[in-house]
Amino acid sequence: MEVYYTSCMTNISLSESELEKIISALLFSSSVNVVYTNTDPSYHQSLKELAKTLLQNKPDIRLESVQFIKEENYEDLWSVDIYESFKDNMDITTFENI
Repeated sequence: MEVYYTSCMTNISLSESELEKIISALLFSSSVNVVYTNTDPSYHQSLKELAKTLLQNKPDIRLESVQFIKEENYEDLWSVDIYESFKDNMDITTFENI
């Protein structure tokens, strides 16, 4: 049975599975694009912020499609922000465990 969440910000209803896929896709798109493209960083920031906003609708959602690779030191703060914001919602691993 799907449970639907209705955001107070809009008139949209999503199942938990749909919400999980959207948040996961936003995180993937924001992190891959910021590293590998020449697009405006503010666009990637807006994707990440939208994922955080959607997370507020179901703070305990499990992002089954995301496996975060935690490193000792990051070259940028992007991964640190994603880790801090979503660490309770996704699987965390290290390069040694891949």
